[in-house]
Amino acid sequence: MTVVHLLEPAGDGLHLYGKERVVASLAEAQRAIGMDARIVTFRPSPLATDHCANDLGAGFLAAIDRANPRVVHSHGYKANIVARALRVRRPKIGLVATCHGFVNTTNALAVYNALDRYTAWASHRVTVTAPAMLARFPAFTHPAYVPNAIADAAPIDAGRRARARARFAIPNDALVVGTIARLSPEKGLATLAEAAGTVPAARWIVAGEGPERRTLAGSGLELLGYVDPADDAVAAFDVFVQASYTEGLSLALLEAMRAGLPIVATRVGATGDALVDRRDAFLIDPYDARAIGEAVALFAADASVRARYGAAARARFVERYTLAAHVERFSAIYASIF
Repeated sequence: MTVVHLLEPAGDGLHLYGKERVVASLAEAQRAIGMDARIVTFRPSPLATDHCANDLGAGFLAAIDRANPRVVHSHGYKANIVARALRVRRPKIGLVATCHGFVNTTNALAVYNALDRYTAWASHRVTVTAPAMLARFPAFTHPAYVPNAIADAAPIDAGRRARARARFAIPNDALVVGTIARLSPEKGLATLAEAAGTVPAARWIVAGEGPERRTLAGSGLELLGYVDPADDAVAAFDVFVQASYTEGLSLALLEAMRAGLPIVATRVGATGDALVDRRDAFLIDPYDARAIGEAVALFAADASVRARYGAAARARFVERYTLAAHVERFSAIYASIF
């Protein structure tokens, strides 16, 4: 089977963030089981097998024609809406649409996300990355919850941490609180900066690029810029914090779980489904900088607590979020269309 993954790259298209890395991992795993999985983007991107010259015109249709897919699997509101035009022009192609989250930081985004939900009937199958998203769709669309997943890898060991810290000139004895995020308002970095002031002894580090870089300069957060591979940043952390105001299921969160890091995360999207509060992580309400700081302080004070929570997060990842099950689920969804 040939499947085309269709998406709009985030930001400048030069860097791969959560949605792009989820799609890349899924496509790579699909190729490993013999599927012809390709990636088409609306703008040039290092992710793309092919890219469209434009959204709805000859560039989009030509890219699909070149691939001649059995299934087009779209990701995000723009790709989902555009792909639905294929029901008219290419009625034999199966359409699967995945909503990775609803970022409504502007009125335009709120309208686009609503349009995506209310045209979902035009895709053969619709999936979401967080259970709470299901209730946002009209009843007749019948979306399914399929959590994000990534390939397994060994948890961080002392040697890996030392090499990562050498890359970023971080002393081995520093306590590093870190996150990986696009520098954009919905990622809660303003709240993270406020929390950093409550535990000044720690190094608070952010790996990522985006439009808020200038705003965050001098905020108390150390900005590493975009890190490739992202695992090098994760390996340098002692504690992972997700301060987002909205998410589907954060890829960076899954990477921290896989690495065996203790986690402080906001209760958004599928985070509360992924982790159990005060067993696998400390879960905090969005915008609550004081609570984030208090949870980080508890981890900072006791290495054994960090180790216990990190092991619990790692076990939760192995139980629920490995890539093999993700690929199987989508293979079944593709097959169910025909």
